[in-house]
Amino acid sequence: MRKLSSLTAVGILLLALLHCGPAAAQSASPDQMTAARELVAAMRATDQFKAIFPVLMQQLKPGIVQGRPEVERDYDTMIPAMLEIFNARSGEIVESMAAIYARNFTVDEMQQVISFYADRPETARQASGNLSGERRGWKQIRPGGRG
Repeated sequence: MRKLSSLTAVGILLLALLHCGPAAAQSASPDQMTAARELVAAMRATDQFKAIFPVLMQQLKPGIVQGRPEVERDYDTMIPAMLEIFNARSGEIVESMAAIYARNFTVDEMQQVISFYADRPETARQASGNLSGERRGWKQIRPGGRG
């Protein structure tokens, strides 16, 4: 029996994660879900996820490819399909994110954060930019804490 390549294993894992449905949610009121969806929209979560995923896939590449040209070729071939699947399902991810907010925050708390984004768009953009900087820093972290 042929051993699965690491690329195939990662591909299967990513497909499984993208195709599995959300776990059974604790109940959140319709008002909480409405506020949570507004919050996710104010945070531009869909845009954030669509920006992060391609970067993540490229950052995973060296660890998966490990200098093997045939794996690199397969990985490069697989990326567009993975991005297409991710983009098609990003709404589900954002909806799951809204459900998490709805279960953990009150409507008033979510409205306060929504107001923050609405009243201080420059500060909110800076906060998002700082998160982008943090994401760039993540690729520098190596196992064992070495940069």
